[in-house]
Amino acid sequence: MNGRLRPGPYDRLPDVRDGLTRIERVVLFVMHQLEKERPGKRAPIAQIYGRVSEYVDVSIDEVYAVIQRMARADERQSAKVAKQSSAK
Repeated sequence: MNGRLRPGPYDRLPDVRDGLTRIERVVLFVMHQLEKERPGKRAPIAQIYGRVSEYVDVSIDEVYAVIQRMARADERQSAKVAKQSSAK
């Protein structure tokens, strides 16, 4: 399957619906697919990059930055939930 599209002018702009860019959406999709293929195992960054690059024209540094950004957001959300549950 070659779903790769040429880079568009809006690929790096957040979507108004959920704030994700096209690249972030593809990274999440690929990570979800890899989780289904390899339950309980983390996928190497090279494998994630390889799959993502099938869909969008992106550098490995950009993919790595997206993954780091999403991990930080997840950590902040987890800390916020833990703080709220301990306050009850």
